[in-house]
Amino acid sequence: MSTERQRLDALREHALRDIVELDRQVATGEIPETAAQRLRAEYEATAARALDALDSLDDSPDRHGRRRPGAPLARRAIYLTAGVVAVLAVAVVLPRFTAERPENGFITGNQVAQPARPQDVPRRDPSTVSNEEMEAVIARNPGVLGMRLALAERYLEQGALDRAAEHYGVGLKQQPDNPRVLAGAGRVLLAQDKPEEAARFSARALSTAPSSADALMLQAEILAPRDPRAARSIAQELTEREDLDPDVRRRADDLVRGGGLR
Repeated sequence: MSTERQRLDALREHALRDIVELDRQVATGEIPETAAQRLRAEYEATAARALDALDSLDDSPDRHGRRRPGAPLARRAIYLTAGVVAVLAVAVVLPRFTAERPENGFITGNQVAQPARPQDVPRRDPSTVSNEEMEAVIARNPGVLGMRLALAERYLEQGALDRAAEHYGVGLKQQPDNPRVLAGAGRVLLAQDKPEEAARFSARALSTAPSSADALMLQAEILAPRDPRAARSIAQELTEREDLDPDVRRRADDLVRGGGLR
């Protein structure tokens, strides 16, 4: 493994651990959601930048001039639909933070977080983690929203809309004003051919966070059948954002190219 890939892997895993721990702190009332939103956006942007850079490495030709087919899509799936957050939580994060967290400790500035070096994380291909395993993790840690959303996204991609709706529904009860949860629930409704209901969720998300990429992307997907020009305009603006989540970027690129909605 190259030095640059090791650096990017370490950056990604550190950001993912921070997201898991931040969700735990919100769930236990240590940090209010309003204060956590900025931190979560920073951590997710860091993870996204690392993943984009890894995608670039994977998509670059080797010394024989060959490219690895499908690598960027596979890496996106690892983060957003195969549940890296859940894998890390099962392996080291939740047991360590839950059992040994010092009183009043914060995310990465206490004695528990400091030893959590990337080389200490057991390596496991996240694509081998089953839905059932993720369900078990969530059942033991129902307040950790990041894992729940990762699984809901996987169900949505798999077309298991009832299961996705179930997890987004729990997420809405836990954090009713979270724009990512609102947008995810709206995506389920849109997939169920309920654009008007989906639009209400998009509007709620945008009223809470007007710049939310998840909510704007949902708005574009709702508009696409009846006003494709407006939809592509929104998607085009999203593709110009540096902090865009890899999944949202893929959907925005598809819409701009007219490649369909997923």
